[in-house]
Amino acid sequence: MYAISAIPLGGYVKMAGEHPEERHVEAPDEFLAKHWAQRFVVVVAGPLMNLVLAVVANCLVGIVGYQISTPPSTIDTVGPQAAAVGFAPGDRIAQVGGKSVETWHGFLTEVDAADAERPLPVQVDRAGVPAEVVVPAGQGATIAAELSPRAEPVVGEVAPGMPAYQANLKRGDRIVSVAGIPVETWDGMRAIINNRPDEELEVAFDRDGQRLMTRLRTLAQEDEAGKQIGIIGITLPSVTVTLPPGEALKAGLEQTWAMVKATYQGFGDLVTKPRQAMRQVAGPITIAQIAGDSVASAPGVLLIRMAFISVALMALNLLPIPILDGGHGLLFLIEGLRGSPVSLKAQLAFQKVGLVVIGSLVVFSLFNDSMRLVERWRSHHDLQEQAPAAESP
Repeated sequence: MYAISAIPLGGYVKMAGEHPEERHVEAPDEFLAKHWAQRFVVVVAGPLMNLVLAVVANCLVGIVGYQISTPPSTIDTVGPQAAAVGFAPGDRIAQVGGKSVETWHGFLTEVDAADAERPLPVQVDRAGVPAEVVVPAGQGATIAAELSPRAEPVVGEVAPGMPAYQANLKRGDRIVSVAGIPVETWDGMRAIINNRPDEELEVAFDRDGQRLMTRLRTLAQEDEAGKQIGIIGITLPSVTVTLPPGEALKAGLEQTWAMVKATYQGFGDLVTKPRQAMRQVAGPITIAQIAGDSVASAPGVLLIRMAFISVALMALNLLPIPILDGGHGLLFLIEGLRGSPVSLKAQLAFQKVGLVVIGSLVVFSLFNDSMRLVERWRSHHDLQEQAPAAESP
């Protein structure tokens, strides 16, 4: 038996003889007539298929093309060895080994692909004047590591549900100041935001020739060193990159594993850092927003978000909470260790606890979604009031 609900909050699949309180004929094909190990495999099979879908989606991303945030190929800082061969701050890299490049990613890709046993000619635009810099053989990677790109503080992608999204920042907005501090580069802007975790900031930006102002609260997150930093959910403008099938498979598996770790880290944060983690809990409204934005984006973006949602469903369903697959699996494992099923009374009590936990999570996620909608509407209204009134004809 199965049901597909009009409102996506209650679809289910029910197997014959699944619940011990139901009257059944104890036929050999009924669910509870099977060995506990067989039942355990059945309940974890659904979440694992979510994981398989995520792996497939992430592998396809590399083949159809994924978005990578990258600044243009203009040099900001130059190390001593790079300066010695002729690079200078402000140079715009135009060609590497005779191949045109426009982004920093393109520059690094061509350096990696170049023959390390030969000198590498690099064409640059220096204040409008063409110039050539020759990188000695075998030093391409070393020289490239001493160069850093100059990235303008222009918004590329905005992650749905994140602070920048709630504040109605959009692709193409140029950030002018953050917390009253003028910014000229992406790194300068990022440093200001990173140093203010879970703080309300005033952000000034230019959009279509207009200077606008919005307010947002940064989201606190741990970096690789375990330090708390602030983020708002924006990236640099991106380019589309594709991979050969073999590399796409490897990258897809690595990306899926990273998603699994991040998801369970988020669950852990609900216990260890509830105040911060609760801000990230999302429900069906936010998921619908993500899905809508994904359909309008590149195929790779849609696949990545599909994979992320699938991983989240897998991780949630495997939690040892009653009424979820993980809760059923836990009961079957206990049965295997005890040699007999858990009593019906204990199972019913276990399920009541699960209903309270899941019901509370659903209510809280819907509350979070509603607050995000209100916050986004207020921000949109404030930005409209800042825009100059249209001139009367």
